[in-house]
Amino acid sequence: MNKITKSALFLLLIIFIGIFYLSVIGIQTNKFNQLIKSKFSEINEKIELELNDVNIILDIRKFNVDIKTYGPNLIVDDKKIQLEKIKTSFSINSFVKKNFVVKKLIISTKKNKIKDIVDLLRIYKNSPQLFILNQTIKDGDLIAQINLDFNDDGKIKNNFIINGIIKKTKINILNEEIDNVEFDFIIQDKIITLNNVK
Repeated sequence: MNKITKSALFLLLIIFIGIFYLSVIGIQTNKFNQLIKSKFSEINEKIELELNDVNIILDIRKFNVDIKTYGPNLIVDDKKIQLEKIKTSFSINSFVKKNFVVKKLIISTKKNKIKDIVDLLRIYKNSPQLFILNQTIKDGDLIAQINLDFNDDGKIKNNFIINGIIKKTKINILNEEIDNVEFDFIIQDKIITLNNVK
């Protein structure tokens, strides 16, 4: 085996190990923090995002670059909403060209007060329904996962899915208080499904 063949095999081995490492373990960096923050500020400039380092993982099957961060927080009017994880995906092509078009965004929350989540939603898009919800709910906790897909213009598609659990909720309806309301929910476009209602 000549030197050129050995060098080519060695180079292929390094490339294979590099791709394997990026696909399984990834790289931890803070270089994408500002990019992720700017995407959130595009949704609403009043929402501030606190981020730790992010992990970059290569998804060869989907030809994507996945960026994950654990334990971030959303700050809205001095209220902190704790998140479990934010994961976003870019095509490898847009990643190489540094034209980051988000294809997918997944946000998983930790346990938060429902009233804080409603306040966040009212900043994003206020409505009479959210105002009534804010007046009706007196206490309670929420854990949720939000799955968003984006089109080529960066707009959220209508195929979003939000699912979660509501626990230990106190509701006041027509001066009647109902305690310990619990249920699971799934929101898809304009359809809301409730399960395990107690």
